[in-house]
Amino acid sequence: MSGHYGGPGGGRAGGGGCGCAFFLLFPGWFVAGYLLALPAVLPWVMAASTTSQPPLQAPQLAVLWAIAVATALLLGWMAGGRGRPAPVALLVRTALIGAAAGAGALSAPVAVRAALAGRSLGDPATQAAGEHVLAATLGTVASAVATAVCYYVVRWWVRRSAAPAAPARPVRVPVRPRTTVRRPAPGEVWLAEIPLREDDSQVLRHYCVVVESHASHATVLQITSQSKDHRDDFVKMPNDGWDLVSGKDHWLELRRRDVPYRQFLKSTPQGLCPSDTWQEIVRAGA
Repeated sequence: MSGHYGGPGGGRAGGGGCGCAFFLLFPGWFVAGYLLALPAVLPWVMAASTTSQPPLQAPQLAVLWAIAVATALLLGWMAGGRGRPAPVALLVRTALIGAAAGAGALSAPVAVRAALAGRSLGDPATQAAGEHVLAATLGTVASAVATAVCYYVVRWWVRRSAAPAAPARPVRVPVRPRTTVRRPAPGEVWLAEIPLREDDSQVLRHYCVVVESHASHATVLQITSQSKDHRDDFVKMPNDGWDLVSGKDHWLELRRRDVPYRQFLKSTPQGLCPSDTWQEIVRAGA
């Protein structure tokens, strides 16, 4: 572990993964955008029907708006991550997502009319039906894109505002007394000064997973962001639950270290060890 800081404070690795995820999840955004834009899209679809359709009544419109609002609330909650956002924060996210999708849906008819201005598609009925169908389709697509963009903006905003600061570079520091409000518990991720294997008089700041708590110290497994795919004594550790900002991959060393409680650097844990990683620790007997 030669002087490498393994925490979630820096690095931009994984940015490409976010871009791939956007396109892989696009069908889901298409459905979400359609549900959000339903009050605006459905009347256009009905207007394009070859048979006469009665206008939507108040109860039917209420159902459409209920579906759109429920979808926006769900997306607002999901954009907040694993925690449950406060009502005011949830309403703000919902308003942003719903407004973005609504703007996409309602701007499509204007774009269609401008694109088809001066063009002839045959008789007026055929031309009107074509405009309605195209406007409804573009409205759904536009609302899906707007929903996805707004979702990721809100998610970035929430994570950025909630992310704790962390050192950007490895720092060699002498062992010095520190205190924590409570003892670290097994299964938690903490930032600590961990002794080097080569020289236990020197320490480096690393995130670690606590596996045992004792009277004066905790037994931990060190986390690093250096690639250890080629090592059998390391397991890959997801960022879920403790690293929400770095986008870097992490590995967990299956070798125990004893760290005095005074060398834990924060009063609260960074988060919880992902359940899959904890099962790996148990199976390895670490």
